[in-house]
Amino acid sequence: MIRKCVLNLVAAALMLAAPQVEATASDCSPACNVPKSDSSQRLDRALRVLGNGSNGVAAPPNITARVVYPPRGVNWAGALGSADGAGGPPARVDQPFRIASVTKTFVATAVLKLVENRRFTLETPIAGLVAPATARRLGEAGADPSAISVGQLLTHRSGLFDYAQTPEYVEQVLAAPQRCWTRAEQLELALTVTPPIESDVVFAYSDTNYILLGEILERATGQSLAAALRTLIDYRRVGLRNTWLESEEPAPAGIGPRLHQFLGGVDTHDFDPSFDLYGGGGLVSTTQDLATVFRALLRGRILAPATVAAMTSDVYGGGFAQEAYAVGLTAFYIGDTACLGHTGVYGILAAHCPEIDYTFVVTAGAPTVALDTTERGAGTALARAIGLDVSLRPYGDDLRRTACTPEFASSRRATIYCGMLSVPEDHDRPDGRRIELAAALVQQPRRRPSTEPLLLLGGGPGVPLFPTAAAALGDADIAATLLASQDLVLVEQRGVGESVPSLVCPSVVVDVEDARRCIEANEAAGVDLRQYTTLASTADMELLRRALRIRQWNVLGFSFGTKLMLGMLRERPGTIRSLVLDGVDTPGNSLAADPPKLTQVLDAIFAGCESQADCRAAFPALRGRFAATLADAARAPIGVGENRIDDSALIGVLAQFQAAPERIAYLPAVMDAIARRDPVLLQALFAGAAEDVASSEAEAAYFSVTCSDEAPIADLPGLQRMMMSSDPILAAYARNAGTTLDICRAWPAGRAPDRVREDVAVRVPTLAFNGEFDLQSPPQTGRQLAARQPAVRAIEFRGIGHVATNQATACAAAITSRFVRAGQVGVDASCAGALPEARWRTALDPAFYALFGAR
Repeated sequence: MIRKCVLNLVAAALMLAAPQVEATASDCSPACNVPKSDSSQRLDRALRVLGNGSNGVAAPPNITARVVYPPRGVNWAGALGSADGAGGPPARVDQPFRIASVTKTFVATAVLKLVENRRFTLETPIAGLVAPATARRLGEAGADPSAISVGQLLTHRSGLFDYAQTPEYVEQVLAAPQRCWTRAEQLELALTVTPPIESDVVFAYSDTNYILLGEILERATGQSLAAALRTLIDYRRVGLRNTWLESEEPAPAGIGPRLHQFLGGVDTHDFDPSFDLYGGGGLVSTTQDLATVFRALLRGRILAPATVAAMTSDVYGGGFAQEAYAVGLTAFYIGDTACLGHTGVYGILAAHCPEIDYTFVVTAGAPTVALDTTERGAGTALARAIGLDVSLRPYGDDLRRTACTPEFASSRRATIYCGMLSVPEDHDRPDGRRIELAAALVQQPRRRPSTEPLLLLGGGPGVPLFPTAAAALGDADIAATLLASQDLVLVEQRGVGESVPSLVCPSVVVDVEDARRCIEANEAAGVDLRQYTTLASTADMELLRRALRIRQWNVLGFSFGTKLMLGMLRERPGTIRSLVLDGVDTPGNSLAADPPKLTQVLDAIFAGCESQADCRAAFPALRGRFAATLADAARAPIGVGENRIDDSALIGVLAQFQAAPERIAYLPAVMDAIARRDPVLLQALFAGAAEDVASSEAEAAYFSVTCSDEAPIADLPGLQRMMMSSDPILAAYARNAGTTLDICRAWPAGRAPDRVREDVAVRVPTLAFNGEFDLQSPPQTGRQLAARQPAVRAIEFRGIGHVATNQATACAAAITSRFVRAGQVGVDASCAGALPEARWRTALDPAFYALFGAR
């Protein structure tokens, strides 16, 4: 196949031909004139509706579909359009077609059959399973075949990228459609165009993985790939009559001609099958055979039930993303029903939903690209036609149900629903490009959904919420506390985490050149960076509230999320019942506002060290020595490997040591080591080549928000005066903010409306959480907000840094739960002041380096 794709049948206009159908539960052709059941008539209508077309998407040349639902005796098939895609003979329900990547399910099933037969395990390295020449070539290209396992090939975690998605391959196939490709040529393209990376680091869907699995099948069985698939799956016993591997097997006797299938408007009917043959694709089949094999596989008739469970239990590729992938299967939902299947590039989806014994297969002859996927369009529409309930509980059906990421699996005290909500990228152009927000709905089992749930919003901007939220929910006591009186709604903001797109940068952004590379990468992907702002996210939250049919919600936000919450209160005050601002960041804050506050937080740490005899003795005159080193680094940056580290970088690195109390305890020792220019610490912190390391955070989202909201009101003269300050600590913080301003001058961001930066009148009960040693949202910010707004109560958590819910989780969760239940600020918050005071560590021991992954 050329590239993995899903099909939007809802948005596809079909040719105006009457559907050819099979009667329900009958092998008669329509000419038999047998009265159709109600289900069959509804399915006929659904097929036409799927092809009505909208949004100007081109009509697919043909479509065949099949639905099998034994609980109601449904075995229906239909066809529309012409077989040749050019107005010729009509497509027929029994016509074969190239199934492209749906072949991967067959390959994965055959490999798992060999695992059952104890020929190897999923953990077996492929070095001894592929041909020696293949293993040697992998090693030469930087991919260690002894470190790549069979399971990593099956789940696309090998680090080998996809030859089929390279422009070079597409160009060569289109230029010479009759060329006979070899597996070795395709592997060579994969290794040279996009060099491999270390295995088990990322999920990357790749035909390369499956052509290697095809080779493993051939060598392990001593048969051709066609024979291995036929034997291991046992086509005859399963009931596959019209499935074969092109080039290696003849077409079954009496089978009709293949449907014509198109890529980019090009008819690929006569393309040599070798361009998609060796395991990533290659099979030809019919809707009937595909429905048969997917139902048989997922109902335990091919593999043992334990193998099927292992095949379907873990999902890779982000879980919320369209490419949520198990072992040779795509995982998705129709309403509340879990389904498994596989897509193919020619607009194909074959799937089975084991919980309800519902199977459907659709092929449309060509890919169409749109936000609504085949899973939702065809699968949902056909399910509705036979009377299946496809609504999403507990809140409604406007979310597209998806598989949850593996992190959420640790929660045993809640029912968790996950989904994607489609929203406009530009809210001023609702009919334009759409993006998706990942959401999770967390509910106590056996309880009706609350109408005033607690919404959680992440920070950064650009820091994913789901990993930390899932970790908290994995603690039974914390989950029970947060869920004591209300459900939870978790959402990744636009451009962040599991939301689509995710605005990551190709490398960590440390200067303007890095920023330009990030801008180019995101714009090349079609992203309009001007639309990823606080105001746009505020509008997103209102669409989410309406989609979930929530009257009002309580909101708990972290760091930047607190600024977004206040924006929601400004734009839609009647939708907010209460607020918990954890790590307060206010709308009027600017890049020039933080340096003095952050300097005060460091001074509190210096004072805390002075107050403890062992710390005072270990680090005498710490502030002065640290400040002197900053001043020296401002004049002459410190060389660490090939990097030059100035005062801005030295001061900026301190924030990573205040994410947990055990890290905070080392801050005086860190500043002492910096003052001494300790080479071990400096190497650990700065020796890496930052420009070669991509951040897991959505840095592009950070700059889009910051450059729109804060940069326009930055007091540049004031910031420049701070840079010239006699206090090197204040000057270093100011220079750190100045670097962001330099990047903002190059960033494509407009000026947010003035109201985005104005104080918000807070008239709902509000708690403002801050850590005593917060080096990102200084505690003064929360105190100042409470002084201006009578409805706000500031609560300071002793001995911690940024975000109390992450660092004093049990205490913060208990306060939040009491507050949400009571709806007033005068709740018991005594645990915040009763937390242990900071006990400063007096040496950078091995435990310190282990805290942030250094060796």
